[in-house]
Amino acid sequence: DESIIRNEEISEYCEEFLDRIYAEHLDKTSYLDDIDDGVLQYRKSAEKEVNYLVKEFECRKSADAYARASISRTGVLDTAKLHTYKYNEDLFKKVTVLPDGKNHGLLFLLDWSGSMHNILGSTVKQLLNLVWFCQKVNIPFEVYAFSNSYWGAWQMQTSPSDISASEYSRIHGDSWKLDIGTLHKDGDFALLNFFSSRMRAAEITKMTKAL
Repeated sequence: DESIIRNEEISEYCEEFLDRIYAEHLDKTSYLDDIDDGVLQYRKSAEKEVNYLVKEFECRKSADAYARASISRTGVLDTAKLHTYKYNEDLFKKVTVLPDGKNHGLLFLLDWSGSMHNILGSTVKQLLNLVWFCQKVNIPFEVYAFSNSYWGAWQMQTSPSDISASEYSRIHGDSWKLDIGTLHKDGDFALLNFFSSRMRAAEITKMTKAL
């Protein structure tokens, strides 16, 4: 609960951040209009690739289901075969059982470190393709960005110099007191839950624009 930052919180931070930058409502509206156009254009350009992913997935799923199909007798006589009773022992109807194939989900981990700055745009675009793919084939998914320098909530409320020593220790942890072999989570570590199959379509669109 301490490490995972919910998408609702991230959206709120983004809104507050934009309000800080664009004090004038007109400037903010103009900026957001450009974002809307950019997302719409990219989604159109990515549609072909996303549809190809869906096609490949459905083909592989059908092939896997066929490979795992089982045939069993029903115990009901097949009247169309009764005339062959003298030389055919199998006079019962058969049924083919196909598994539904819905035993999977996808978990994405996005590197949110500073060294990604020059390729982060293209990486996020590829991530969006996969999110839209999951939506189309209706499978569960979660997207987390991981960072060890997350100060989102604190930056909005205070500056590091305003934090007491005890509070700083709670955030960052007393790493110098830990024994060798202890799994330590740094206080600034966070998993940013950008997308989830639990989100509504409107929420996913909003987060897409935020990214």
